[in-house]
Amino acid sequence: AAGRALKLILTMSVTALLLAICCILLTSTPALIATWPDWLINLLRLFNFTSGGAEAPSFVYLAGLVPAVISPPNNAARLETTRDGDSDHLINFERPESEQEAIIEAWEEKRKDGVVEAAAEDFQTRSLSTEDGLNYHLRYNTRKAEMLEQAASEDEALKKECAFCNPEVRARQRIYTMTLRSGRKWEIWVNKVSYEPYQILILPLDREGRLLHRSQEVIAEDVEDIMEIKERLPDFDIFFNADKAGNTIRHFHWQGYHRPNSKILQLEQHSTQVLLQQENAQISQVNSWPVECLKFYADDNKTLGLWISKAISLTRGENASYNLLVTSKGFYFARRTGEGSIHLGQKMAAALEIFDLKRNLFNKGYLDKDVYPDAVLKEELQLMYKDIGYSPQDSKVFVNCLAANIQGGIWLDRAGVLR
Repeated sequence: AAGRALKLILTMSVTALLLAICCILLTSTPALIATWPDWLINLLRLFNFTSGGAEAPSFVYLAGLVPAVISPPNNAARLETTRDGDSDHLINFERPESEQEAIIEAWEEKRKDGVVEAAAEDFQTRSLSTEDGLNYHLRYNTRKAEMLEQAASEDEALKKECAFCNPEVRARQRIYTMTLRSGRKWEIWVNKVSYEPYQILILPLDREGRLLHRSQEVIAEDVEDIMEIKERLPDFDIFFNADKAGNTIRHFHWQGYHRPNSKILQLEQHSTQVLLQQENAQISQVNSWPVECLKFYADDNKTLGLWISKAISLTRGENASYNLLVTSKGFYFARRTGEGSIHLGQKMAAALEIFDLKRNLFNKGYLDKDVYPDAVLKEELQLMYKDIGYSPQDSKVFVNCLAANIQGGIWLDRAGVLR
C-alpha cells in the first residue's frame, strides 16, 4: 500500500510539473522568456525543447511563441526569440562558437533554397603581385548576366521601395535576431550576392522590433554595438560602406563575412605608426598601404565610438566618404574622396577593395592577361586607388585636425611631430 501511495504521489508531482511548464509556455511573452531561471532552461533542454534543429511543440506554435535562442553565457540577454522563415525550431547557442556555426548552417540552408544567388565559387579570379609586396585579387562574377536578367523580370513595384524594408525580402534573407547587453537588437541576414564566404548583413531594429530605416551613416552607438557583435562572432570580419564608398542600398546596414583568425589579412601584417595617443586610446597609420588607412584602438567601446564618430564628422565636413573594417586585430578607418573611379570597369569601390585589395569586376576582359598584361593592370590599379582614396601623406594633417576635437589628446603639429 505504501509503495502504491508513493507511486501515486510521484505521478501526480510529475503531472503537476508538466502542467505548470505547459502553462508557462502558453502564457509567456518574449520579454518573460528572457527572465526564465537556469533550472527551467535546463529542464526544457532535458525534454529536447532546446536541442539544435528540434521543432518546437505544436502547443508552443499555436500559442504564438516563437523559438527560443540560447545566447552566449556572457550576454545579459541570455534568451531571445527568433523565427527563421516559416519554420519554428530552437537553436542552441550554449557554446560561444556555436552562434557562428548556427549562422553558417543557416546560410548554407538558404543557399540550398536559392536565397543566396551567388557565392565565392561563382567568381573567376586573377591575382597580381606588385614590386612593393602588395597582392591584388581581381574577381569577375560569372553569374552577373543571369542575375541582371532576374532583376529585370522582378515586379516594378518592388523596385521603387527599399529592398530591405520589403517584408518578402526580409522573410527570405533573415536568419535570426541578436539581442545585445544594452537591450538593443540587430538582425542577421544572408547577403544574397556573397563575394566572401558566408557573407551576412547586419541591420538594427527599433524598440518595437521593426527594421530601423535610416541613412547609411555611423554614429557612436553603432560602433559600441558592432564591437559587441564582433565579440560574439570572433571569426567574422565586419565592414561598412558609406554612401559614395561602395554602398548600393540606402538602408543602414553593416556587412560581415567568415574569416577564421588563422587566416591573416595582408593589411594586418603591415606595421603601423602612432599618430595620436591618449591614455586609453590611440590612432595609428598603416604603413606602405596604397591609400590612407587608419587603425583606431581604445580600452572601451564608448571611447572608440566617440573617436570614430568624430572622424566621420570631420570626413563629412570635407565632403568626403569613408569605409570601416572590424577584425580581431583592430578597427580600421579609411577616408574616400567620394568620387567614383572610371578604372577597372566599375565606378564604386567598397571596403574590401580598400582593406583587402580585392576588386570585384563586371568586365571579364580584365582577367585576360593577353588583353591586360600585368604592367597595364598595375597602372590601372594605381590610378584607381589614386582616384578613390587619400594619400597616406594626408593622414597626419587629418589626425591633427581630429585631435583638436578630442579633449585631452596629444596631437601632431603641422610638421607631423607628436607633442
